[in-house]
Amino acid sequence: MSSSSDVTLASTVLGTIGTVFWCIQLIPQVWYNWRQKKTEGLPAAMGLLWAACAVPMGVYLILQSIQYLQGSIDLLRSSSDPGWTGSTFDPDFKDILVGAVATVLLAAGLIPIYFELWKRQGRVIGLNWVFLSIDTLGGLFSLFALAAQGTFDILGGIMYIVVVLLEMGIYLSHIIWRIRFRGARKEAKASGRSLEDVLEDCCA
Repeated sequence: MSSSSDVTLASTVLGTIGTVFWCIQLIPQVWYNWRQKKTEGLPAAMGLLWAACAVPMGVYLILQSIQYLQGSIDLLRSSSDPGWTGSTFDPDFKDILVGAVATVLLAAGLIPIYFELWKRQGRVIGLNWVFLSIDTLGGLFSLFALAAQGTFDILGGIMYIVVVLLEMGIYLSHIIWRIRFRGARKEAKASGRSLEDVLEDCCA
């Protein structure tokens, strides 16, 4: 955890933007699933693991918020009492454990998607790109918020970096798939057949 005195205006603004992104990220995915009337390619394990992650992540972020609040109290007391040296809020084993559990669950929620990619030779099915983009931006802005602080929160940084890297892998996988099967996509468009039928013939 970073020191409460390291919280800056930039880190607060960036962190708020990241939080907003992560609060609204699922709206496009829910809308997409409702329109499609199916959730093929969207593993249920992802939702379950992310739901489980919400508890330890929330606890970890609350611990950080308490730290920030303590910094404000220290600032107020130091302004009225020159002899006040401030207090410390050092992370103990329990804090680190909670953050580590949140990181593992957050990353584990994205792993099932890679099994879906493997089954479809790298093609992304069922994921809404707006949802994925918002989620990635949430991770990036949260990471930028940590970087804008005087001291980098290593555990929090790992949490956000893991998410961003795993999601970058999803983008890259689909881009590679589009390059590999560009001929099949062109054939489907020219013949009026569905892409799935053309791919089935190609891979038969």
